[in-house]
Amino acid sequence: MPESSRVPWYGRITWQLALSYLLGGAVSVLLLAGFAYVAVNMLLVRGAVNTVERQIELAVQMAAGRLELMTHIALLQAASPPGPRRPDSPRRPLRPGEPGPRGGRGPRSGAGLQGSRARLRCQSEDGAVLERVIPPGPPLEIPAWLTADRFEAVTFDENGPVIRAFSRTEDGDCVVEALVETSINERLREMISRATGLDIELARGRPGRVDGKKGGGPPSLTTMAWSNLVGRFDRGTAALVTGYDWRDGDEVRRPVFFVRPNTEIVWRQMTQLGAQHRRWVWGLATLAGAFLAVELIAVGLAVGLARRVVRSTNLLTEAAARLAAGDLRHRIPVRRNDQLGQVAATFNRMAESIERLLETTKRTERLEEELRIARQLQESLYPRELPQLEHARLAALCRPARNVSGDLYDLIELGPGRVGLLCADVSGKGIPAALLTSNIQALVRALLRGQNGERPTPAALLARINRELVHRIPDNAFVTMFWAEYDARSRLLRWCNAGHCPPLLLLADRRETWLAASGVPVGVMDRVDYLDQEAGLPEGSVLVAYTDGVTEAECADGEAFGE
Repeated sequence: MPESSRVPWYGRITWQLALSYLLGGAVSVLLLAGFAYVAVNMLLVRGAVNTVERQIELAVQMAAGRLELMTHIALLQAASPPGPRRPDSPRRPLRPGEPGPRGGRGPRSGAGLQGSRARLRCQSEDGAVLERVIPPGPPLEIPAWLTADRFEAVTFDENGPVIRAFSRTEDGDCVVEALVETSINERLREMISRATGLDIELARGRPGRVDGKKGGGPPSLTTMAWSNLVGRFDRGTAALVTGYDWRDGDEVRRPVFFVRPNTEIVWRQMTQLGAQHRRWVWGLATLAGAFLAVELIAVGLAVGLARRVVRSTNLLTEAAARLAAGDLRHRIPVRRNDQLGQVAATFNRMAESIERLLETTKRTERLEEELRIARQLQESLYPRELPQLEHARLAALCRPARNVSGDLYDLIELGPGRVGLLCADVSGKGIPAALLTSNIQALVRALLRGQNGERPTPAALLARINRELVHRIPDNAFVTMFWAEYDARSRLLRWCNAGHCPPLLLLADRRETWLAASGVPVGVMDRVDYLDQEAGLPEGSVLVAYTDGVTEAECADGEAFGE
């Protein structure tokens, strides 16, 4: 390949296809696989966090159940027989199993009342308000913002997150306010961790910011992405809980725990689920395997297609270079009946067409050269110098429509002051007609010598020419001829017209006379009788003999000139 036509490596189809398949295939598959892996890990993280958040909700519900129990105990205390009492001498609590005033029984020993307190306020008959706390202890402090009769949620104070349940109940002249508190501490963390199998860490004391407030925050996006990629979570994801500030009642959203999901445990739990869940897992695995198989097939097809495209391109490039160098016989091997094979076959047909075209061009050039030589030869047959007459002027012109033609004219001196005028037209065009005109010219000159020195008349001359040609020219060929003899001294014109265009005789007084034909064209019939005609040419008259090339010529709008 020439140095100027070499393509740089980055412009070659091989590298372009390789880069395209790499970016469109391998990189896309890797990105999709990475996206799927990160998405699965994010689902695992979200599932683990949701599990912990549900455990917190369950702890809130358990606090609400303990609140019901505590409220029931306080109501039993309020239903004990009335009597004078002081706020500092509360009623005796019911013993375990002891019947209450309303037929109920006291709570079982250790019935989960740790962190539960109630405040009982009753109005005596004298209008005094008696108050006591159950169990006895410091006064029960309820924030002023807590005006609802029922409350259960996660609250935040200076000690951290606490699950609190509160109720306010009226029973006659008594008002019972019960409060249950459960700290979200290390003990609750261990319980949730054992229940879920997850690694959980308390959010208290962790650095970071959540909702604009200092405290434990979630890991950064970079850390999460790397943790999801390697399957290790050195820093857990925050389990955010919507709660209330116990001091002012503002709604806040803060992290309670940081969860580090264990991928192995979650996967084992998924595989240990019921049959329906196992079918989902195996279905996803089957889809992943099918996707991998399809990608492998696609890679194989892409590599095969790339090789065929590159090979076809190289073959086309080489063939085009050899064709440009002149090797028209070079062909591309066609091995497949696909579009690439059709391109190669089309190139081969194009090369064949170019080869045939060049051969035709060469033959045409040779033919044109031969025609040019034939034209030169035909022009050499025309008289170089016209005869000179005392009382007449002669002029002649022939312009063939092609290189050569079947039109013929000749001016032959017949003696002092006498000249012979020949105008003929051979049927057909091109070289065959030109060859026949040369024969006719030679035949006319030969027959004018006559026998015994006698020159034949115009009619006899055409009759002899007809006998000579009728058996030599093809059946579909013929010749129209006009032969005239003019004597300048007597101004006499004798002629014979064998089917030729009638010459025009224009007299001095502008009268027109057409010298019509007196016989059929030469070469049509074996025996033909032609007729001699004569006329005098007064001074100032003009005689014009012509062929149909003049009358059949067309002007610019396509209309023939005519006579």
